[in-house]
Amino acid sequence: MPIVPESFQQDIARDLFLALTGLIERCLLHSPSTRIFSKEDAAIVQADLQYCSTFMADLGLDSSDVQREMGYLFGVVRKIMTQDTNSLMEQFDVAPLSHPTMPMTKDNIMKVCMHRTDKISKKFVESIAKDKVKKEPGLNDVRKMCGR
Repeated sequence: MPIVPESFQQDIARDLFLALTGLIERCLLHSPSTRIFSKEDAAIVQADLQYCSTFMADLGLDSSDVQREMGYLFGVVRKIMTQDTNSLMEQFDVAPLSHPTMPMTKDNIMKVCMHRTDKISKKFVESIAKDKVKKEPGLNDVRKMCGR
């Protein structure tokens, strides 16, 4: 006899899934600037995301719900983390500041660049933090994370 009534098991699995996706997003985008990420790590991160997706679907969650929720995280990895800094700099000017379901945003580009060690990324983050914070208040969070 299960400890948790069957009627609650699906709700618990759904809550666990939402907590997991939130945690993964925090690890990828909101961790301290001391965490290093290179674009070569993207394949490992994608494999981990796929493993989490499979695990959650195996818990009985609808696979389309799992794919929809994980789609944002896959997008962050595929569309931002796999690109070199020069490509991200080009896309920065046309990207929206932020968007709840769209991975390619100024906030996310900045957060990914903050976790890179190359000189181009460092100069890019510093220049944006200095020059554009006044124009786009949402970038103040990035500036604070950079310690500037």
